[in-house]
Amino acid sequence: MSGANEILRSYVRLVARLSGAASVSLYVPPAAGGEQEILLHEGRLGPLPELADPEAAAESDRRLGADPPGEDDGKGRLASGSAEGLLYRIPLRWVIPRAEEDAAGPQRRKGDRAPSPELATLIGLRFDRETAGGGRDLLWFATAADALSDEGWWKGFLGLAAGFAAHARTVARTAFDHVTELPERAIFQAELEAALTHVQEKELPAVLLLLGPDDFGWVNERLDRRSGDQVLREIATELRGGLRSQDHVARYGGAMFTVILLDTTAQDGRMVAENLLRRLGDHRYHEGILRLEFSAGVALADPADLVDAQELIRRADQALGAAKRGNSGNVRLWEKGSDVEQAGSLDRLQGIFTGDKSKDYRNMRLLLDSVTVVAASTEPAELARSFTERLFETLHARRVGVLERPQGGGFELLGGLERAGGDTCPFTLTARDLALAERACREGNFVAEAVGERGEMSLGALPLFLQDRCLGSIVLEVPVDSVSFEGSDRKFLDALASEMAVALDRARLIERERERQREEKARLEAEVTDLRRVVHGSRLAYRSATMESLLATARKVARTDTTVLITGESGTGKEMLAHTLHELSERRERPVVVVDCSAISPTLIESELFGHEKGAFTGAHARKPGRLTQADGATVFLDEIGELPLDLQGKLLRFVQEKQLTPVGSVTARRVDVRIIAATNVDLRARVADGRFREDLFHRLNVVRVHVPPLRERKDDIVHLANIFLQQFAALYRRPAHHFTSGAERQLEAYAWPGNVRELQNVVLNSVLFCDAPEVGVDDLQGGFQALAAGAGPATASRPRPPLPIGVSAPVATAAPPGADPALRLRKALAAEIAAVLGLDRAALVPLGKWLTADLILTADRLSDGVSRRGADLLGIPETTYRRQLQAAERQRTAGLAVRSPGWPAVLGTLEELIRSRRVDTDVCQWAEASLMAEIEAALPGDAPAAAALLGVTEPTMRRRKADPRHF
Repeated sequence: MSGANEILRSYVRLVARLSGAASVSLYVPPAAGGEQEILLHEGRLGPLPELADPEAAAESDRRLGADPPGEDDGKGRLASGSAEGLLYRIPLRWVIPRAEEDAAGPQRRKGDRAPSPELATLIGLRFDRETAGGGRDLLWFATAADALSDEGWWKGFLGLAAGFAAHARTVARTAFDHVTELPERAIFQAELEAALTHVQEKELPAVLLLLGPDDFGWVNERLDRRSGDQVLREIATELRGGLRSQDHVARYGGAMFTVILLDTTAQDGRMVAENLLRRLGDHRYHEGILRLEFSAGVALADPADLVDAQELIRRADQALGAAKRGNSGNVRLWEKGSDVEQAGSLDRLQGIFTGDKSKDYRNMRLLLDSVTVVAASTEPAELARSFTERLFETLHARRVGVLERPQGGGFELLGGLERAGGDTCPFTLTARDLALAERACREGNFVAEAVGERGEMSLGALPLFLQDRCLGSIVLEVPVDSVSFEGSDRKFLDALASEMAVALDRARLIERERERQREEKARLEAEVTDLRRVVHGSRLAYRSATMESLLATARKVARTDTTVLITGESGTGKEMLAHTLHELSERRERPVVVVDCSAISPTLIESELFGHEKGAFTGAHARKPGRLTQADGATVFLDEIGELPLDLQGKLLRFVQEKQLTPVGSVTARRVDVRIIAATNVDLRARVADGRFREDLFHRLNVVRVHVPPLRERKDDIVHLANIFLQQFAALYRRPAHHFTSGAERQLEAYAWPGNVRELQNVVLNSVLFCDAPEVGVDDLQGGFQALAAGAGPATASRPRPPLPIGVSAPVATAAPPGADPALRLRKALAAEIAAVLGLDRAALVPLGKWLTADLILTADRLSDGVSRRGADLLGIPETTYRRQLQAAERQRTAGLAVRSPGWPAVLGTLEELIRSRRVDTDVCQWAEASLMAEIEAALPGDAPAAAALLGVTEPTMRRRKADPRHF
């Protein structure tokens, strides 16, 4: 702000001459915007005590502002402690005519904001005793006392101090840097233009210096921002002290400073730069604790080869960049053909912000609009349209178009606008546009040509380059007088083209990703359709005459509410037949309620069936409706009815007879409209004879009896069902197998299938998982049959088993040889472990399923070196699921709860190889669990409580997994 202060200093000297004061002091308090206070003193005597220093002046200003002079005084003055001086507090309103204040006053409304505190200055006058005013009330002007005695005149004259102070504030805010008090970039640009004019007119060279500390960032990082500002002020002071008065110094930005040296050669400029760097480097900053190293770039303005201001700044910037890449304290001179000419620029905004306010405003507006367009547009056409609209309006262009270059070559118009007869219409692509765009992409640079009769328009093409790829071009036709394709406009347009190239590439990537997602969605929908087809196609699929007769009977009884008893061996599809009966009935709009009488604890089955009231027993914290109540209006399926406790059969009998029930803890009977279907795999007549089943309940249930024959009695259904299961599992697990070989079909038909349809599912699932060919052959089936044979442990040794198909021998329950297939080794190890567990106490079965999952997770963690994403990929499961299960397994291991059986190491030995051999899109944990469930089902067919205990889950959970085709 030094230039603005000279105005105040001249004013102070004038006051001294007119008033005859020996010395005059002027104080301007600091403003709310952060500007520093101003304290000036002129004269042969010292200042008044009230203005001796900034602290005393600030105190005087506060005192006078809080206790203004009386109305009768009206002179705004306060006599100082000395009889030789006067101190005045002068408000800015002294230079505002009273009429303007009176005119503005009545118009102010109550809701108007209160005026901000006005600027006031303090001015102090000190007189010699010979020239003192002798106690006059008004100021005494020694040279013109009679002419200047009017109070209005001297109020206005003294009020100029406040006016000059306000002007100094305005100049400081708009043109001077508040940290260093040096001119900012706008004034520097104007001074540089004036210097170049001087060079041209006087034909004398000038030098531009650009300098700054080599590493200023650590000052703010290690100290603070305020300390950094202090260091910058000290640098500015040292710079001013090392230059002539006619040299112009300014803050260029950040910690960079510029110096303009008129009538100076390149060598003299280099010498000045070296002297300045020496001076700046020798100074100790921040109270003597810091030392900085500086570098400088020198650019010459030669009258023989004069360049514009932007080019001179670019050269100095390149020279500074080369200097900073060399040794500390380096000075480099820009010379044509030298390495400095090839150096990069330190100022990334070079050419975008030029110092020309109108041009900078245009560039800022266009940059802001472009950023908004890039952020909001994801479609290439929409991006091109919005972008050309901004360029078209801001640059006042005649034509603007964005061309894209596909991979096959050529150009395609994405969007554009042009003016025709005063109207705006879509861009018309011409052969000249294409040729210019092709040339710009080929040369990798901006190209332009003059157009129009007198060359008043310029047609240019900006290539859109992203790394080494040319994505297209921007074609511009603009007036020559508004946009120049050289200098700063050229650099700005190049920067704009770079941003557009990135945005266009991003839009194309988003478009390709959307297309990929659409294709993936279509593929998944097709897979779901196929899956639904094979799932629905597997419900009561048959080809045998026996099943055709059975379905004919089902259709006849389905439309009635007659109670049906379904009998048959385990795994023959009794529950599926019950669902079929329900779907053919009038109650099909409501779901079937399934009650597994063998899966519910005997102590809870009454509450589960009939419900209970609040407080009926310990733990009954709320009223709960039973399964029979939930089936109101629908069908209830009582599976394994032969396992129902004898003491509960009487209550069920009353319900079957009267369709009424009484919840536990209640005395009120409730009527329920329900259709009853029961199923059993035991001979109820034999149980009636043994006294384990009520005869009257048997007769109530056996109204219509439907017997589902075992699979061995309907040979025609075996291959048909196997093909349906094959399609279902191949779709679920994305396996290549699609059909069986003729040899495999013969083996399927030759086997007796003691486990019926469920066993057939297990064998087909095993074959599909381990088959890598389009067809399942005899060798692929052997793994499933061997697994079934291996499951015949001590618990099932007494049960007669049918012979295996020809060529399949019963394996010994030992670990598979190291060279065997990893999945087969796991199956054999699990079969041996199940056999060993079943040979012990059946009342304390261990949770093999939980062990298997936890050890798979821990093995994957070891193989992935603790990287969660990699471990999840090894198992083919989501990373969040992997993290959760890993934490649980580690907690168990840390607490010493990860105890395993003596034979479990044989299973552990197969896990690492199993993980490493994982096929694409396969969940290893789900695959291993399916193998375990198959082995458990083979060893314990129909024993749901024991199977659930071995899996480590509840019986309802196990049954839900069995109902899901992905879990067996």
